[in-house]
Amino acid sequence: TLTLNIRRLSLALLLVGLLIGASIASNTPADLLPNMAEWAYLIFVSAAGLTIVVLVKAIIDWLNGKQL
Repeated sequence: TLTLNIRRLSLALLLVGLLIGASIASNTPADLLPNMAEWAYLIFVSAAGLTIVVLVKAIIDWLNGKQL
């Protein structure tokens, strides 16, 4: 349905934004914000883990005969 596709698109855009934003922030100079690189790395790893979970769930749903 349209609502399901919009929800998936929103989630995909959010995850991509987190991944890209965190990778950019991890290159911030240390003198600007001292702990920014560590926080950015944690956000990047969390977003990557969440992406894997969402992808695995979508594949399992597809294998069980549900819509992708």
